[in-house]
Amino acid sequence: MPETAGPQRRVAPGRSCLECRRRKIACDRSHPCSYCLKVKIQCAYPQVSASVSTGNEGAGNPILQERIDGIDDRLKLLEQSVGEIKDILLATRPPSQFPRQDDFNQGMPDIVPDTREQLTTHTQNHPWMIFDESLAELTLDLPLMILLSLWQRYLERVDPLIKLFHTPTAQKTFMEAAASRETSSLNALCLVHAISYAAIMSMSLAECDAELGNTKDVLLTRSRNTVDLSLAAIDVLHTRDVMVLQSLTLYLICGRLDSNGPNVHREVGLAIGIALKMNLNRDGYALGLNPFETEIRRRLWWNILTLDALTAQDHKTDPCALGKSFNTKVPSNVNDSELDPNMRSPPANQQQTSGMVFTLARIEITFYSRQFIFSDQFCLQNSYPELSVAEKRDTLEMMKKRIEDEYLKLYDESIPLHSVAASATRLILLKLKLSIGETDRGVGPGLRSDLTEDWKSYSAKVESLRTCHQGQKFLWFFKDLLDFSPQR
Repeated sequence: MPETAGPQRRVAPGRSCLECRRRKIACDRSHPCSYCLKVKIQCAYPQVSASVSTGNEGAGNPILQERIDGIDDRLKLLEQSVGEIKDILLATRPPSQFPRQDDFNQGMPDIVPDTREQLTTHTQNHPWMIFDESLAELTLDLPLMILLSLWQRYLERVDPLIKLFHTPTAQKTFMEAAASRETSSLNALCLVHAISYAAIMSMSLAECDAELGNTKDVLLTRSRNTVDLSLAAIDVLHTRDVMVLQSLTLYLICGRLDSNGPNVHREVGLAIGIALKMNLNRDGYALGLNPFETEIRRRLWWNILTLDALTAQDHKTDPCALGKSFNTKVPSNVNDSELDPNMRSPPANQQQTSGMVFTLARIEITFYSRQFIFSDQFCLQNSYPELSVAEKRDTLEMMKKRIEDEYLKLYDESIPLHSVAASATRLILLKLKLSIGETDRGVGPGLRSDLTEDWKSYSAKVESLRTCHQGQKFLWFFKDLLDFSPQR
């Protein structure tokens, strides 16, 4: 019998095969395709349902199409993530060589091999990062598989609420650093540690115990220690690296919600100082930067400003940043999939739902609330008009209408994330209204009566948010709203 050249090939209907789609390479749409033949793996194609073969059923429904596009973006990122996880696992140690779960937290992390003396020196030189040497061993050194699961938690629970990174770029850095901690840069490892801390913050007590093998308090303590050591080793006060400042900002944003977290009230001013040295207060286009870098810098700057305003409200002080000190524009309303490091033209600002909508709503609230929430002295320093209580409430109502018209109308509240984000945004606005009444003692009986009704409304909205079963995984980020109570 003569030798055959290979299995019989025939043209397959539909799209690229599953393996070519996963690797994002061209498929010749044969069965089996050329690539699968070459690497000697089974070639499989996605099933095509007859019910969708015409491709026209959803064309006339823009809301449905927006939801489909958003789901498609998340699936592409998840598909890429799964592929990278597989590649990392194949390229690194076999599973039998991974540390046992009981050994997660033993010993120093791999962030700074053989540099304990250097770390101690850096820590002593930075009083804002006071670090007890006795805690040096209480750090978090997780095995690769756990780090990858924390990245997935971050994608699901943190990234939709804190749009700080370009997720595909951060994912590549995270994966590479997590897989090669002995050779990765300190800056990349700092990113891994900050993201891990944020992911742990988003997890419940039961999830931490079941998936990470320890209590959430212990995990957070060790994670904070690890981030602090990493920042000290980098000498963060003198950094000019955007990724390091992103990591510090993420750490502080989540740390504000951590009852034992860093001193955010003190450190946000230092983050602003670092940002000013990096000219983040100047818009990237004015500095001649490319569109991608400009967008990332805008996200970072406005996340820092939002944290500055929220921390000032927490401590009944004024923000550190003055309005006249920056001209950085707000980020564009685009998904991460529309940004690319090599892009030459600015992204087109969308008038539809994107992954940036919640962050943009918070940024807009920050921009306007700075002008009437804080002290008369702060208004004077920033050349803002001094408003009466009634004028402040009127201004807040105008801002509320703008937020509803510009952002909240874009949400589909049948989606858990959208429902929670919309409810939380309305709570933020109501909290600002209540804060005005609480800080201004000269309110008349009419306004005092309104405040009583507003508190009842606030309590009802909080209870509704707490009992939103499908949105529970996002509630960690709204701890300050859920815990807010009248100052009597």
